[in-house]
Amino acid sequence: MLWENNQTLNGFFHIDHINNLVILFINILFYPDTGGFHFLRALNFILICCKYGIGLTGKMDSHPILSPFRNEHHIPVLSLCLLFFCLPFPATAQAEDVPRSINESTMVGIGGYNLRDTYLSPSTDINYTGWVARVLNERMKIVRLADYNVSRQQLINVEFGSTRNGAETANEYAGFVDYSLGYHYRFPQVLSGLKVLTGASARLSGGFIYNTRNSNNPVSGKADFDLNLSAMAIYNFRIKDFPLTLRYQAEIPFAGVLFSVHKGEPYYFLTQGSADGVVRFSSFHNKFAMKNYFTLDIPVSSFTVRVGYLNSMYRTDVNSIKTHVLSNSFMIGLVKEFVSFGGKRLKSERYRYKSAYY
Repeated sequence: MLWENNQTLNGFFHIDHINNLVILFINILFYPDTGGFHFLRALNFILICCKYGIGLTGKMDSHPILSPFRNEHHIPVLSLCLLFFCLPFPATAQAEDVPRSINESTMVGIGGYNLRDTYLSPSTDINYTGWVARVLNERMKIVRLADYNVSRQQLINVEFGSTRNGAETANEYAGFVDYSLGYHYRFPQVLSGLKVLTGASARLSGGFIYNTRNSNNPVSGKADFDLNLSAMAIYNFRIKDFPLTLRYQAEIPFAGVLFSVHKGEPYYFLTQGSADGVVRFSSFHNKFAMKNYFTLDIPVSSFTVRVGYLNSMYRTDVNSIKTHVLSNSFMIGLVKEFVSFGGKRLKSERYRYKSAYY
């Protein structure tokens, strides 16, 4: 302490009161989390100043806090204190400091499957039909691009299907895994509750189709890398007091590369240096694929259920091999919204979240 407790500054300010004012200022300015409490203390001090300092009673000695203010020339000091505490303090929680939450869903689905691959079955009239089961994981988050108007979407899809030809003489099994990373620009809302997003994505996929009847060339391998155009609409609405979220998303590839052997060529030829033309540029001239995705989020108790429908089309005509994989799947799963951070930020109450989805 620079001064003793009973020492005064300029003859009228006790050092205890100066300390209180300084501590109050520091708390309000640098600790906004408790600013409401300290602001009430400041307001109480101002009211006391107004009552005793302006001379309504003429007796400042009657109050323990204002007893140092004994003369009329001390009134300007009270006015400065009043002005100081009435100054607005800047808000410290800026929008960019608010962490963006992650909307994640994991869904399972089952539906119909339709396969055709002329590498395995030369006839273009024979389709193998059956069922498909899939697991789909999706993550969405707002990112910093374009002043936080861009959402990042990640999709991981794993599917397995079992089919049989019309004559019921052979089966085909198929399995695919694909990963997609996309960025969508969020347009300003035109209608209340409606979000419209457009953008692009990159998708990497691989899989196989296996025919049980073939002794030679029983497996057709698939590998694709695509650049896609993507559009999405998310609509939040209520039925009475029940909140719901409806989403539609469409995705179509416009350019990429794919792997395909030549018709009738065994795969072991690849190990003998016969790999010319097995990697091809793909676009609308030799490939058409599209995904249509509908979902509805339904809150149930303390969790959210997501139900949906996924329509997927994949057609290629490369190296004299025609392939199509068509599916319709009904989906159901759970959604969670979470903020991923740790350390001091984890325990700070001033951090809230901004959802990419809701």
